[in-house]
Amino acid sequence: MAQGIDNYLNQIAIKIYSNQNLCKLLYYIETDNPLNEPNLVDTSIIRTNKINRSLYFEPFTWQFPEIACAWLFVEVTNFKPDEGNIYFKNMSINFLVVVANSLWEINDGSNEIKMRPNMIIYELNSLFNNKRITGIGHNFIRRGDLIKFNELYSGYLYAISAHDFTLN
Repeated sequence: MAQGIDNYLNQIAIKIYSNQNLCKLLYYIETDNPLNEPNLVDTSIIRTNKINRSLYFEPFTWQFPEIACAWLFVEVTNFKPDEGNIYFKNMSINFLVVVANSLWEINDGSNEIKMRPNMIIYELNSLFNNKRITGIGHNFIRRGDLIKFNELYSGYLYAISAHDFTLN
């Protein structure tokens, strides 16, 4: 069983895997309407598929492939132990959404503006903002920033603060 920060990362992965819309937005990149694609039978494929991987718990690297991709990087930072016990009490969880500019716009036939990174942030927000998660605690959005990585890739840093950890 994972312990410490790895336990928190596993709890985050479970929440991400539970959201079909988020998994589809990351997995189905060769279509303009990923939410119209079939549900993924095994949502962990977004992390375990070595060729088309889109979910990472490792630090982001600035190496971009020649083919267009959509990625989600998750990192735990600013963790502070509570002097009263052995468990962490406060930390930041950063979600780095990286999407090829050519994959931003989604066309679902509604004639509405829909952008893949914005939809990813929306799904992350529904999973984590102002939610209590077993093993992680209560979470609140701390910030969101648009990032232009280069002429081909842009995205967002979506950061939440987590408090009052309980390792159940």
